[in-house]
Amino acid sequence: NIANLCKDTINKYIKFKQNELLNLIQECNGYINNTNEDTFDFLANLLTNADAQKFEIISYCILKYYYIDKTCNIEIDGQKQSSKLHLHKMGRTNANDGGIDFILQPLGWIFQATTKDQYAKFFDDINKFNKYPITFVIQSKKEKSEIKKALCPSAITIFSYFQYCSFFRDIDVFVAVFLQCLCEIVLRFFFSVD
Repeated sequence: NIANLCKDTINKYIKFKQNELLNLIQECNGYINNTNEDTFDFLANLLTNADAQKFEIISYCILKYYYIDKTCNIEIDGQKQSSKLHLHKMGRTNANDGGIDFILQPLGWIFQATTKDQYAKFFDDINKFNKYPITFVIQSKKEKSEIKKALCPSAITIFSYFQYCSFFRDIDVFVAVFLQCLCEIVLRFFFSVD
């Protein structure tokens, strides 16, 4: 019966992923009483070599820690107030469901974590959110400036097929709209890792 085979395969996969995440928890426990420098080295190594699931988890933890004591000032109808920033994890980790990874409230900033520096994915995510600004958290060996420099030519290549559509007039304007939606690239969280 194929149902039994499916069930057994899924159970093996769950056990494998569970063991992998339990090992990550044990590794993190080992750094609870260590110095910040040791923890920094551990996280830098983990981020550089992590699979997509671990990268998303550790990215969230670092960003959550970074914003934990930050505030912003908001004025609504002339009323000023200070508000703490809260980073929220959206959806399931590594669900590949096309949803938002993290959102920073009350600012509404969207963060997408990815282990791929494939430019088509960036533009697909920007388009998916109807050209709402996004900050990408990227696992890459490339420098941030190198990625940003390659974005415009990549965008022109990716969107060049639109020039044959009757509604499309100017590829440079189209590309500029997409590039304006790229808020920031957080690259390896500024860890200096070889």
